[in-house]
Amino acid sequence: MSKLEMASTLKMINTLQDKEYMFYMTAFNIAPTIEGRKPACILTFSKKNRNLYDMWEKYKEEFLERFDIKAFHIKDTGDTHTVLFYKEAELHNQIFKDENINFLHKFGYREYMKLEECLNLLKERYENFCPHEIGIFLGIPLEDVKAFMGCTKKPCLSCGYWKVYYNEEEALQIFKSYDEAKIKVLEAVRQQIVLNSFNNNIKI
Repeated sequence: MSKLEMASTLKMINTLQDKEYMFYMTAFNIAPTIEGRKPACILTFSKKNRNLYDMWEKYKEEFLERFDIKAFHIKDTGDTHTVLFYKEAELHNQIFKDENINFLHKFGYREYMKLEECLNLLKERYENFCPHEIGIFLGIPLEDVKAFMGCTKKPCLSCGYWKVYYNEEEALQIFKSYDEAKIKVLEAVRQQIVLNSFNNNIKI
């Protein structure tokens, strides 16, 4: 899919009714996690513009069931709703990798904690600021999380889904994989819009 086709498809999505709009835009933004390429994605629904905040509240259960994905509500300001989307097994494996959980010790996470307890602790810490350890939940390599925290003076090599300080080539391949997942969603959406046949079974 070309950049022009991507832009055209996103414009088409913007003209859809609320349910279709929420389904398609959310699926597009969290596609790497839906596809199992990323342990989690974070998304904020706002009352501004199309009011995705209310749409999410109305259609969330149907959306989660359709895409076989889980959602954890991180923060609700009344005007915005920040949600962590994840696949349970993938996120559990990411958090409890030896190197990751050892790093997370300094923030209060422990090996014996259940995934839900880890998410609740993240939510508690997110209340006042965006905690650095969220990078681990989102699948960012530990070395890059540490570097972003200022644990090194190493310069940033590249910037995409995160700031890359180490293993640039590997990171760029991951970025490409995430982009491919998003394009896959847009291609499926474009086909359904052209056929004028919205249904919950977006083939991804």
